[in-house]
Amino acid sequence: MFFFILSGMEYWVFAFLSAATGASAYWFFGDVKKVEMDYSNIYVSNLFQTEKLPIAALNNVYEDKVLSTSFVRIRFKYRTKFGREIKFIPRSIKNYFHSHPTVDELRRLIR
Repeated sequence: MFFFILSGMEYWVFAFLSAATGASAYWFFGDVKKVEMDYSNIYVSNLFQTEKLPIAALNNVYEDKVLSTSFVRIRFKYRTKFGREIKFIPRSIKNYFHSHPTVDELRRLIR
């Protein structure tokens, strides 16, 4: 319905902006994983498959604060099903002046 209102150049501008927005969203959020932990393992999922990894497999934890989103990157000691590095968005209140509590907890477990 909406596309019939647009004509000629307006249609192509709208199509280009929609495709650019979709591509940007996929580039920004496409490789985000779901991460859960228990006492000795970390569970990484991309919603289709899950991998159980020991906490000893963690090598380093980084935090990227981009705009209003805080990404946590985990680097593993070896290649996993999802690669050597994964990215996830932690749940909780954002604090721009200190590292996220999840990052602190993971760093403490690595030591």
